[in-house]
Amino acid sequence: MNIELNTNKKKQMKYIYKKFLFLLTIVFTVISCTEVIEMKLPEGEERLVVEANILWEKNTTGNEQEVKLSLTTPYYNVNERKPVTDATVRIVNTTINETYSFTHDENGSYKTTSFEPNANHDYLIRIVYKEEVYEGVERLMMVPEIQDISQSLSEGQDDEVLEVKFFYQDAADEENYYLTGFKSQRDLFTTYDLTKDEFINGNLIKETWEKIDDEDTNENEELRKDDVVSIIHQGISRQYYVYMNILINQYSSGQGGSPFQAIPVKLKGNIVNVTNKDNYCHGYFSVSEVSKAVYTVQ
Repeated sequence: MNIELNTNKKKQMKYIYKKFLFLLTIVFTVISCTEVIEMKLPEGEERLVVEANILWEKNTTGNEQEVKLSLTTPYYNVNERKPVTDATVRIVNTTINETYSFTHDENGSYKTTSFEPNANHDYLIRIVYKEEVYEGVERLMMVPEIQDISQSLSEGQDDEVLEVKFFYQDAADEENYYLTGFKSQRDLFTTYDLTKDEFINGNLIKETWEKIDDEDTNENEELRKDDVVSIIHQGISRQYYVYMNILINQYSSGQGGSPFQAIPVKLKGNIVNVTNKDNYCHGYFSVSEVSKAVYTVQ
């Protein structure tokens, strides 16, 4: 009786062992048959990309300015950059008919040390590249001084999260638009916020910034003691306000991942190819006075 039981047990063990070998063979077969398939995605037309943010910091001459030119790259080539080194770049103050030439320095960077910013003057950028002319017009908008930077726990969206705030005096009887950037030393990118004085014209305006923890990564994003926060506050035109509002909303909705969010539209700036309108470029030409400040969290 004992011999029969042992024999059955051995048969069961052999069966299980054979079944295990069979499953193991299937797994290795599947793995060995797996190969990387490189999908060749369609690439869009190569287009000019213009980074032309002319910023005049308060209490400076603003004579040193820079414009960056490059070409679009395939979507997945995040580390590739194609600088444009053979373009002609000029900015014209059309209010007083003064021209400022930008000379290529390196890696698609065009610089000048002779720019003269003037409040409420109109400026035109003219770029000539591959015998085509790109132009954009913008007005240099003023910005109030940053006042009374401080911190608190009670005025943001979460009354348990530390926020940094500052004030500025909006000019009365004017239509004003503002773009404010916040960045701590732990951040890779600047966070931007937009303000218009439609219902607060002529008032003392408050800007507040707080950081919420990232629930996806469980990283501590909140501001904490000794964080150094850089603030850049600039006056912008209405058309730049509209452009940045669309850009920020598209970025924010993309981060949310909602299946019902709107499909991003092709966002075109204020620079037009006057030679061939179908060959448009990407980017925006802005001219702004800026007020900067740095605050260390206590």
